[in-house]
Amino acid sequence: MVQVIAVVGRKGGIGKTTLSVHLAGELAARGRRIHLVDADPQGSAAQWAAPGNLRLPVKHLPVTVENLKPWVGQVRKLAAEILILDCPPHLDAALGAALGLADLALLPCGPSGLDMMAMGEVLAVVRQARAHRAGKPAALIIPNRVDRRTSEGREIVDELGKLGEPVGPALAYRSAFVRAFNTGDTVGAFAPGSLADSEVKAVADAIERATA
Repeated sequence: MVQVIAVVGRKGGIGKTTLSVHLAGELAARGRRIHLVDADPQGSAAQWAAPGNLRLPVKHLPVTVENLKPWVGQVRKLAAEILILDCPPHLDAALGAALGLADLALLPCGPSGLDMMAMGEVLAVVRQARAHRAGKPAALIIPNRVDRRTSEGREIVDELGKLGEPVGPALAYRSAFVRAFNTGDTVGAFAPGSLADSEVKAVADAIERATA
């Protein structure tokens, strides 16, 4: 059966696309058959893939409140072992449609107070979806853009742990992730063995355990 991973968040700028692309790239490098769906009308993942350097298919299928039913049908027709949905940052029926397909919701969260508030809001939507789907989707919070030199960066994992959901390995605030977009590739491809690459691999390990 196809596994569906929805990368979701209440606001922009929390690293949904960075996480989606790198997770897709790492799992594809491990031999998994991946299809990355850019469900955000903004199309950031599709722009990332435009140079043609990613070694996996990326399809731009924007989801809106006007096209929910045909969008779900299009997603279900995609051939893959794992579908990764890079979702738009809105708490509306579009997000509900993505969570209605997902086996696992990945929730990146930055260290700011606004990010933490938004996380509480999106978790409420995830839990609402579970009430209608016999406990699905599972959730995994990913601390993102973490700077451990700051008090916020050192405290974010503890704070996220209070939200009642599993917390996965953190992705640090690193220039390598910015360069990855600029090159249209992943850190695993142009900086293998780097700290950024090691962090992505740790997240992928956690997701493989969560979906086993």
